[in-house]
Order: sequence, then C-alpha cells, then structure tokens
Amino acid sequence: MNLNLSSTTRAESPDYIQAVHPRRGAGQYKLILPLVSAELKAECGHTFGGLLWWFVDPLLSILVFYVAFSYVLQSGGADFIAFLCVGTLIWRWFHCSVVRGCGAILDASDIMHKVYVHKGILVAVCLVADAFKFLITLLPLFLLIVLFGNTPTVHWSALFILVTVQAIFTTAVVGCTAAVTPFMPDLKNLIQHALQLLVFISGVFFQVDLVSPTLRPLVMLNPMAGLIQGYRDCLLYQKWPDLTYLAWVTAFSLIGILISWTAINRFDREYTKIC
Repeated sequence: MNLNLSSTTRAESPDYIQAVHPRRGAGQYKLILPLVSAELKAECGHTFGGLLWWFVDPLLSILVFYVAFSYVLQSGGADFIAFLCVGTLIWRWFHCSVVRGCGAILDASDIMHKVYVHKGILVAVCLVADAFKFLITLLPLFLLIVLFGNTPTVHWSALFILVTVQAIFTTAVVGCTAAVTPFMPDLKNLIQHALQLLVFISGVFFQVDLVSPTLRPLVMLNPMAGLIQGYRDCLLYQKWPDLTYLAWVTAFSLIGILISWTAINRFDREYTKIC
C-alpha cells in the first residue's frame, strides 16, 4: 500500500491534518475510498494487462484446475466447469483478502512512521479493494454459468445475502489476523500454508453433500465450505442456501469483528513501535 504525499500536499490537505491529529481521527475514514482508488490504479498500472488481468487471472486458475481434474485425474462431469467456476472465484476472494489483509498493519511501517493513520484504516483498505475486485469478476462468472446451461432463477437473489455474509466473515478473519501478525510476524507465513490446506477441505473441488454424514458436520465447521455450498445451491441447483447456517456464521463473525476492532484500537499506538 502506497501513500504518496508531497510536502506541499501534506501541508494543505485537510485529510492529512486529520491524520496527524488523533482527536480528529474520525475524519480519517474519509481516506479509505481515495486510498482504495489509488491502490487499484497502481495495481492496474504494474501489469501489462492492467484491468484485464483481474478477469484473466481467475479464469486461468479455473482452467488449470479443470485440466487437472477432468483430464489428468479423470474426475468431474459435464457440468464440472460451472461447478469449479463458482468454488474457485468464491475461494479466491477469501484467499486474496486474508493473504493481503493479515499483513495490512505489519507491512505498512513506511506509512505509520510518516503520518498517523488509525490502523483499522489500513485493514479496511485491503478489504474494500479485494471486495471490489471480486464484484468485478462476478460478471464473467454469471456469463460462464449461463453459457453452460444454468439460466437465472429467483434463487439468484440470495447472492446478496451470501456476498454480505462472506464479506462479514472475511472482515472478521482479516481483522483478527492483522491485529496479531505485528506481534508474531511468522504468523503471516503460517497463514499462507494454512490456506493451502484449507482450499482442499472447503468444497472448492468437491460437493459437500457427498461427504459422509459422519464427517459432514466437521467439514461444515469451516464457514467457507458452507458459503461455497450456498453459492452453488442458488446459482447451479435452484435452491435457497441454508439461512440458519448463514445466520450462525454472521453471528460468530460479528463477534470476531468486535474482538479484532477492540485489539486494533487498543494497540493502535503500539504497532508503530514494533513494526
């Protein structure tokens, strides 16, 4: 995350004045959208494909998985590509947000030593940027699903609930990991390895309903497995997602957000000293 402020801009910018005066910190949250915009523009400018790469990158991941499972492992079926599209794109949003977000505070030492910024803003910028990119990739997902014979139904309206619940859950995970990582920098590497394992037990490559009744409750303890199943229910199987399950995920996620916000707010000044 880059925060480029010239000396002239810093002196004249109201946002900068609010940033260096903690008592006026509430105004800092006006910085989130400009910082998100700057980060997305910088990200587009760093690659040859620019904005196009946001669409191509997930499609390439889907293609790799499809070739591996359909041709190398000889598994999957005629509708496996649509099945894989849903699981892969939903997982990528969570994976990318956690990988970037867990280091949102730890990796922002340059910013923290130049101006005062509440550390919750750093986390929010990562979350909003990745959520925006995910929403952009929903368009090709819809097109692919329709292309493979899945026409829109009233059940697609449940997407708003699913996206909202996943955003709340992702915020809780990112907030908790971002709050702890500055005190335990090695945790960032452990999280990346944990995500590599978690992808194989989150239902990205298999149908949760096919898991044995004995193991299914254990699989559903992973909220991403339930969320991915919910997306597939409404997009592919013309079914409503399990709203009771989503309510429990939301409740526990809100508790996680409260804990992470309390921790970030409590150690807001300490992060600058240890990063």
